[in-house]
Amino acid sequence: MAQHTKQPEVLRELFEALGNDPFVIAECLARPALAERLLTSSYAYDQRIHGELKERAKAELQAHGTVEQMKQTNGDYSEIEFVRSDSARGKENHENAQSVKRNGREWEETVQKVAETFNSGGSEPDASTHVGGYNNSAESKNAGARAYQAIPIGKLSSLQEDETRYYAMAVVGKANEQLKLATVS
Repeated sequence: MAQHTKQPEVLRELFEALGNDPFVIAECLARPALAERLLTSSYAYDQRIHGELKERAKAELQAHGTVEQMKQTNGDYSEIEFVRSDSARGKENHENAQSVKRNGREWEETVQKVAETFNSGGSEPDASTHVGGYNNSAESKNAGARAYQAIPIGKLSSLQEDETRYYAMAVVGKANEQLKLATVS
């Protein structure tokens, strides 16, 4: 917790308020976070609870199996545009889509995730990328370019699941270092 915090001064204040006692810190900060994570994870993927919803979502995707029909589902439709930009980071709103700027590492991670969603055969990033490093080698750039080129436009993904929802996505636009994704959840 101390090694990965983004606000060390706040964490230091919390530790001081708890008397810098490792047992008390663990009981008051770490145990509740761990318990919440375990409960959320167990609940999120429990098919006894969510199985019927998953089957309805699958049936709806089959009935509305094209990008044009995504808006006709009972789910929430949204669009987001990712733009590679090594300059200022931020979000902008365009007509129907939110635009998110990504630096080099973030762009490569986004492209890899989208490529994996569509099983496009993009190569796995190397271990340095997985642990937070950024591989700037020519081989890594070529792998990222191949993954980007393999992402299909206009193809609806299979039903995806994360801890909070079922969803499907489609790439509705792809230009020079830009990806526009539509998602229904």
